[in-house]
Amino acid sequence: MSLETGLKDMIQNLLGIYLLLGIIYLLWDHKRLIIALKGETYGNDPQKIRLFICVTFIVTVLVWPLYLIKSSRSTIKGSQRRYIIKHSSDMFKAIAKEKGEELDGCALMIITSKFVKVYEQFGLKMYEEHLRYELEQYREEGLREDYRI
Repeated sequence: MSLETGLKDMIQNLLGIYLLLGIIYLLWDHKRLIIALKGETYGNDPQKIRLFICVTFIVTVLVWPLYLIKSSRSTIKGSQRRYIIKHSSDMFKAIAKEKGEELDGCALMIITSKFVKVYEQFGLKMYEEHLRYELEQYREEGLREDYRI
């Protein structure tokens, strides 16, 4: 897990805890909520309660869904993706040429998409190690079943 992913998870967890505590607080003393929304006073400053309600609403309705959508997107840039696709397909094509075989486009698409996922999830070092391993496997045993159609 990269530092960026860990930070995103931590922020996501903190936002979730904040929202949970806010909901518990509002449900625990719902009289305060009703009185604060009316603008009357009851023990605490209604402005603080209104501010808390507004912040909770904004985070819940606007920020949280946008954050979840953004965090689920791919973390690698287009140039990195193109490099991974070109590099992994060229390496597999070279070994296929050594063996006197030819890989079809569908197999290359499956191979490169799997290596893009490895790069996205585990980084460059793991990508290179896994590519080396898969190339050796292909050289010795042939193309894996899940790379064929």
